[in-house]
Amino acid sequence: MRHFRLGTTIVGAMLSLVVSNVPAFPASHGAELSPTKAYLQFHDVLMKATNLDAIKPFMSKDLVKSMNAAPKGDTDGAVQLMQQMIPTVLHPDSEKIDGNLAFVTFSGKLVRASKKDPKITKTFFSKGDVEMVKESGNWRIKHQSWDNSADQSQAPKGYGK
Repeated sequence: MRHFRLGTTIVGAMLSLVVSNVPAFPASHGAELSPTKAYLQFHDVLMKATNLDAIKPFMSKDLVKSMNAAPKGDTDGAVQLMQQMIPTVLHPDSEKIDGNLAFVTFSGKLVRASKKDPKITKTFFSKGDVEMVKESGNWRIKHQSWDNSADQSQAPKGYGK
């Protein structure tokens, strides 16, 4: 089973960033983004990112604070690891808002290349749970976990192809 968590865990510490200030959230063209849309915006940026600075605006202040304890160098390669663990194709399943907290679930398609032959790929169905917190008027990631061993029978039609 492959399970990935970004949040208050050590893995989360390694996959987040060690900074004390979080820059302004990316512009949403004057309209407040829903938690789902904010996460999808993060996902788009993550898939193109080459360093942690690109994804800083999407992390909660608490998540960033928890990173300050991470030893220097632990975040090397974090963006690439996240790109490998979070599905490349996402489908929102549900969203629940409770005040300044939101809980969003996604299903996703993760395509992995064989280590021996990169031309050979395998597709996994993934399920993700994302907890978000509203800070300064914007939804930011507080915690997320992905299960890349999700039951394939629950995958939407066409996922295994």
